Amino acid sequence: MVRPTGDAGPEFLQPANPVQALKNCCNIYRALSFWKECLNFEFSSCLQLPMKSTPTPSAIGLSPQSLELATPIFRVFDDRPFRGDGDLLALAFAGDGSLWAVEEPGVLRHWNTIGGRQLAWHYLSELEMQWAFSDDARWLASGSDDLSLWDVTRGKLCAELAQPSWITAIAFSRDSALIATGHDDGMVRVWNIAGKRMICEFGGHKGAISAIAFHPDGSPLATAAEQKIIRLWDVPSGIPRGTLTGHTDRIPALAWHPSGRHLYSAGWDTTVRVWDVAKREPVILLNSHATQVNTLTFNRAGTLLAAADSSKRVHLWDAATNQSVQVLTQIDCEIRSLAFSPDGSQLASGGNDRVIHIWSRGADETGWRPAGERRARQVLMRAPTWRSAATAHAWRASARMAFASGALAQINPAVSRKTRTWSPRWRLVQQPEY
Repeated sequence: MVRPTGDAGPEFLQPANPVQALKNCCNIYRALSFWKECLNFEFSSCLQLPMKSTPTPSAIGLSPQSLELATPIFRVFDDRPFRGDGDLLALAFAGDGSLWAVEEPGVLRHWNTIGGRQLAWHYLSELEMQWAFSDDARWLASGSDDLSLWDVTRGKLCAELAQPSWITAIAFSRDSALIATGHDDGMVRVWNIAGKRMICEFGGHKGAISAIAFHPDGSPLATAAEQKIIRLWDVPSGIPRGTLTGHTDRIPALAWHPSGRHLYSAGWDTTVRVWDVAKREPVILLNSHATQVNTLTFNRAGTLLAAADSSKRVHLWDAATNQSVQVLTQIDCEIRSLAFSPDGSQLASGGNDRVIHIWSRGADETGWRPAGERRARQVLMRAPTWRSAATAHAWRASARMAFASGALAQINPAVSRKTRTWSPRWRLVQQPEY
C-alpha cells in the first residue's frame, strides 16, 4: 500500500504477497462500506486531494456543525502480530532485540518484537530445505544441492557453493567464521566463510546426517545421523574424537552448553540426553517429554534450556540442576525452531501454524508468560485541523462507533481519547489491544 501523493504520514508496510494485499483490500472495503451505509459518507471524495472538511449528518446524536468531520481515508493492517504466510523454518534474534525469521517458501522477515510489526521482508529462494542463522543473526545459510550464504540485513546472496550431495543439516561456528554441512550420503564438510572454500571433509556415518553443532570454541564438531549415533570430530583435521550412543530413535537436533562441557541431544525417543563429552557418557536423561523432541536451544548465559516436542509444548529446563522450570502450552502447532533473545528475556518459537509465538520472563523472574498475544489493528484516518477540543472529541467518538460495529475491531473508549499525532494531517485513531 502507498501513501497518497503529497501528504506527510507514517511509512506504510508493503504487503508480504498478493494474498496479503487482497486481505488488506477486503478489510478496507468492509470499513468503507460501513461508513457509507451508517454515516452517509461519499467515498468518491476520498481520492480527491487536497481534501476539505464536509459537514456530515450526525450518527451519534450530535449536530453536523459540532462534528466537522473530514472524509476518512483508511489504511487497515492485519490484526494478528507475527503472522507469516508459510511454515516457520528458522528464527534468530538480532543484537538490537529484533527478530529474523525464515518461512516457506524461502521468505525472510524482520520483526519488531515489541508490537509485532513487520519491519522488512525479502524473498530469497524456494529451492532450499535447510536454513540456519549465524549466532549474531548477520548471516543466513541455506542448503539443497548448493550451499548458499545470505546477508541477512540486505537479503542478498553473497556466495553459492556447489555440493556433491544433498545437504541435510547446517550449522555455523559461534564466531561465524565456519559453516558445517551434513549430507545425505553421511559426509560432513566444513567451509571457510571468508575464503568461500572447503577446509575439510570426513565421513563415518551410515545414512544421512540429521543434526550438526559446533563446540563454542570451534572444535570438536558434533554430528548425528539417522543411525542414531553421535560422533565427535576435530576441526580442521577431521580426526574422530569419540562416539556417543544411547538414543533409540532419530536425533533431529544437537546443542552445546555455552560452557562447552556438555552436549545436549534431542531424540524422537522422548528424551533430551545430557552428555559428558570428556567421559563420552550420558549425565542424565531429561525424559518428561511425552513425545518426540524436535528442537532445542540455550540462552546465552547457559542457565536455561528450551526443548520443543511434538505434543506442541516447550519445556524449560534449569541447566544447572537439570530440573523442569516451566512447560509452555499456548501453542497449537508442531514447533520447528526456537530462539532466545540476546538478554535472555524473550523466547520465540515457530512452526507450521505460520505464527511466531513469543514469551517474556516475568518481572519477578518466576515464570514465562505469552508476549505478543495482542491482536492489534491500526486504522489511520485523515482528520481536519481541530478547531476545538469538543470537535476533536466528537470526531473520535464517531471513530469509536466504527470500531464497535465490528467492521474493524472493538475499541476501548478509555483509550480512544488519546490520539497520537503522526503529522499535522495524519492521526492514529486507535491501536486496540485485547
